[in-house]
Parts: sequence; C-alpha cells; structure tokens
Amino acid sequence: MSAAGRPRRGGPGGAAPGYDVALTIADALRLETTRRAHYSDYDLMDAEAPEAHRALDVFADTAAHGEGDAGGVVDFTFKAAGVEELFKSVNRETKLFDRTWGHVRATRKYGDHFAELVFDTSGALRRVKDLPPREIRRQLDEYGLPDPVPWRQFGAYGTGGEFARFLEWQVVHWGDVPAGEVYGHRRSQLSAARKPWRMLEMSTNSVLAERILRTGSRLSFMIDVTGLSSDEAIMYLREVKREYARTRSHDIESGKRGSLPSPGSVMDDIWLPWTSGGPQKPVDVIRMGGEAIGTVDDIKFHYSRYLGALEVPRYMMGIDEDLRSRSATSFIDAAFVRSVVRCRQVYLRGLCSILDRALYAAGFQAALLGDRSSLYVAEFESLKLADEKLR
Repeated sequence: MSAAGRPRRGGPGGAAPGYDVALTIADALRLETTRRAHYSDYDLMDAEAPEAHRALDVFADTAAHGEGDAGGVVDFTFKAAGVEELFKSVNRETKLFDRTWGHVRATRKYGDHFAELVFDTSGALRRVKDLPPREIRRQLDEYGLPDPVPWRQFGAYGTGGEFARFLEWQVVHWGDVPAGEVYGHRRSQLSAARKPWRMLEMSTNSVLAERILRTGSRLSFMIDVTGLSSDEAIMYLREVKREYARTRSHDIESGKRGSLPSPGSVMDDIWLPWTSGGPQKPVDVIRMGGEAIGTVDDIKFHYSRYLGALEVPRYMMGIDEDLRSRSATSFIDAAFVRSVVRCRQVYLRGLCSILDRALYAAGFQAALLGDRSSLYVAEFESLKLADEKLR
C-alpha cells in the first residue's frame, strides 16, 4: 500500500487526525544509506554526542601518540642519500608529520580522508590541502575503471555543481575501503553507532518530555450526592464538572465577557461521587510522575549498545568509574588494539603515498616503481598496550 493510502491512527485522544506515532518513530529512526548522509550523521554525532567525540579523540591519541611517550611517532629508516633531507623539507613546508593526529581522527570519523597535493613548478611539494570528504567523488567508467581525471570536487558540501577536477596523483585518499567499494564511509568508527545513538536520543527526549509535561498535580473532587438516586447523582456530577470546567474569557470582537469550555488533557481533574459515611477528604491532590515516570532501564540499554558500538573501552573514555572492571574487558581491549593497528596501517599507506610522490617529483624514480624499500622504511613504534593484549 502506498504512503498516501496507508491507514493512519489518530494521535493521543484522537486530537490529531492523520498523525501516526508508529510511522513518526519509524521515520525518525530510518537511516539513509547515501555517503553524504553518513558524513552528516558523523558530523552531528561529533558535535552533539560527547561520548562519540571523546571516543574519536581517544582513538586518535592512541594511534598517533601511543601511551604518551614516543610510541606513536612514525619511525623512518633511510636507505638512500638525500631522502632524509627531502622529508625534512616537506615537513617544513607542509607540517605533514605534525598533522598526524588530525589525519588519523578524520579518517576514523568519516571512514575517508582526502588531501590535495600542491607542487610548485620545480617539482617541490609545497602544500597538503585537506579536502572535505563529502565534496569529493571518484569518477569511474562503465567498466569500473578510473576516469583519466578521476577525482572531482563539488561545491555546497557535495550538493552543488562540479568546480574542480584532479588527476590521480593530485589527490591522496586515506580510507579503510572494503573490497569492491570506492569509499570507506561504512568503515567509520561511528558507522555502527548511528542507529543506537538515534534510539538513545529518542528515548532520552521522550523521558524528558514526559517529566516536563507530567510534573504537575491533578485534583480529585469528592462530590456529596447523599440522598440522590444513581441517575440523579450522575447528572448532578456532570453538571458540577461542566460548570467547574468552564473558563472565563473575553470575546475579542465584541469585548463581552463570556465562557468557553477548557480543552481536555491528561491533566484533567477527577470527579467522584461521595455519600455520607464515605471518605472525609473532599478534595485530594494526585501528584503526577510516580515510579513509572522517567524509568531509565530502556535508556541504559540503548546507552550500553551505543557505547559498545564506539569500539573504545569505557574506562579509556572515563565512563567506567570502577577501573577494576578492566580485568573483565580483555577481549574488548584486544579488539580495540587491533582496530588501532589497522588504523595505523591505513594512515601509513596514505602518508607513504604522499612521500613517494614527493620523492618521484624530486627525481627518485624508484618511489613509484614499487621499490620504496630501497629508499626508506616507515613504521610506527609498537604499542606497549598492543604487546600486552595481543601476546
């Protein structure tokens, strides 16, 4: 059945015809699968979800800086004369090595990171310009092969027209790209946390709204109907309730004073008949928001799923106050370390791709001929955390 012909239920109390709570919730939780939608969610989570923001920071800290000493610094072994001096020159011009943390974090956040290489007329690398991932697309032909000018940049965060094209060697792509795909947005650190985060946000907001809307009080009136028959008591109770429920108002056009019925809501008072010998308290106050209001069990469930999807042990984000629980998280620690090691490998591939092109432009032909090891070897120093967990 089409959306137009789908039957819809009324809202609370039937006051909103055409409003369907189930469909509204489904729409709010539906995840778009486009690459741009992934990037938009990642930006929102980084800006508004402190746990996601902290998880990205912790991951980048561990990958780029290790345990706080020199464990995260890229270690180079130079095997040809002039290579070390060239790398120092590249770093002076581009601050490439100083931007390791930012490049690692961006790659983990989006699953992709792109940079444009700017050379001068002498062939020296002068700038490594970061490009917004949502604006970059790789053009392939009908056979899945790269176009002669494969990299395209589109304005307005990827929604506008094309305004730049780049040759293959002009753009470097960091990304943990799955086999058969072009981009790595599905391998972002935040990818698996998108749905749990939305469900957590909806649950939290619903509890907050319920607390705000139902924190008032209702009155329970006991109306004396002694001596009246059942039918008379019901009619009398209705008349008293109707009179009480009318609110005084002024007509805007005539200026005359009148009365209008107040709208019904969950805050309506309760009217009960009372006869002699019954309860002696004619008016009682019912406090809204008992134990059932604001129950957080569902929030805890979604929060736990959300934290688990972030791939960072809780104690490393300062969430688990009892650090003794670390002894029960060895499996999570090992998975985290493997992710860090894989992230380092992705970063090194991109870094070496930049350095290889700088070497080739400077006359080192072996850099792009598959003989990089004859010029240099780059690797991160091992993590003590990795040695301990993966032993």
